[in-house]
Amino acid sequence: MAVVGRNSPALRAMRTWSKERWVALALIGLGVLLLAAVAGYYLYSVLARSQLGDLESSDPFGSTDQSNGFSSIYPGSIVPSLSWDNPRWTDVDYDSSNALFEGFIPVDGMGLSVGADGLPAPARIEIPAIGLSSTVKALEIINYGDARGWETPTDVVGHIPTTPNPGEAGTGYLFGHLQSPIRGEGSIFRNLKQIPDMLRKGQDIYVVLYNEEDTAYLYQVSTTTSIPQEDFTFQHSYASTIIMVACVPAYVYDQRLLVTANLIGVKG
Repeated sequence: MAVVGRNSPALRAMRTWSKERWVALALIGLGVLLLAAVAGYYLYSVLARSQLGDLESSDPFGSTDQSNGFSSIYPGSIVPSLSWDNPRWTDVDYDSSNALFEGFIPVDGMGLSVGADGLPAPARIEIPAIGLSSTVKALEIINYGDARGWETPTDVVGHIPTTPNPGEAGTGYLFGHLQSPIRGEGSIFRNLKQIPDMLRKGQDIYVVLYNEEDTAYLYQVSTTTSIPQEDFTFQHSYASTIIMVACVPAYVYDQRLLVTANLIGVKG
């Protein structure tokens, strides 16, 4: 009878076959996990895109009408609709609104008179309703080799410097990240997607944009919408407006959330 030794060819072949089998099983398992991850991401992206309608809204009280800018800034005895079911909180909401409006002079929304050099660039932005306060940086054009494009802002709000400055007629564009998990460029606009629901509930949303000379410009949000990234273009307006832009939905980022606000006051 032949005895199979410890280093016999038959035993070595069995060991090799066993290793190959485990490697094959591991690769199959990894492939299944990758397929599951891809399928899960695809299903998530479909679900996320189906909810983009929640980002569509407009001011139900017509804040785009600039003819009554004074009443927009000083609403008198008007009670915020979000506080109707809680009268005691109305006092706080109303007082905080008055503090925000204090010192602003109403304007007609068509932009201020400017000299040949225009008005100073934006330096800071505040949106009290969503707790946003950030520096504003002029974005630069980056050379990517076979293409050129605007840099992406890091932990700040970025202004496209070829678009109007605060107070000027036309549409100024401000960009920020909803979130940036891979590049780590911050999430300065993380609460921007709360604004559509606030508008639908009747809440007025105000944006204060300060320029480099610390002059403050008060804007009121009028509409929000989302569009595919390939449909995004710079729009122009005769009125003084700003559009804040963020990539949505989370972890897909192939759509653009646009939040439009109209100039209603100036201070300083």
